[in-house]
Amino acid sequence: MPTFTHDDLRLHYDVTGSGPPVLCVHGATGTGAYEWSELVTTLADRYRFITPDLRGHGRSEYRGGKTGIDEVNGDLLALLQHEHVARPHVLAFSFGAEAALELEMTHPGTSASLILLSPGLADPKAVLPTRQQLEAGWPRALRHLHTEQHGQQHWLDLAVELCERSGQ
Repeated sequence: MPTFTHDDLRLHYDVTGSGPPVLCVHGATGTGAYEWSELVTTLADRYRFITPDLRGHGRSEYRGGKTGIDEVNGDLLALLQHEHVARPHVLAFSFGAEAALELEMTHPGTSASLILLSPGLADPKAVLPTRQQLEAGWPRALRHLHTEQHGQQHWLDLAVELCERSGQ
């Protein structure tokens, strides 16, 4: 399990396969392995997949109040530099898709191509869900991905923080 340090946080990622690099960015409360392992296993003979656990997710360290797109994109740029990768293809889902789009907009040419699955692109006029609504409706499969590293309720703290930041 490779790690790198950025912004005084130890961040985990996996590298699998060989070929053109593909950076896979997971969504809110997901992990790299949870969201991308089936694809990575299927296509590892054709591509080199880099699948991080974003800050505060999975095996990566957490700092409350610092999980927004700007911080995540700083981590992704540091990871690409750490892995000596220039212009990977980027495959991203949900919150990760929002981050990947923002990364390409603020650092044009960072990616060779973008595949964005279900980017939320928050509406600043939207009513944010309450903690209780998140707890009632959040997918059960995502709730236990962080327990070992961060505790049983960490998924909810992450979801609330990300929702609050999207409304700013």
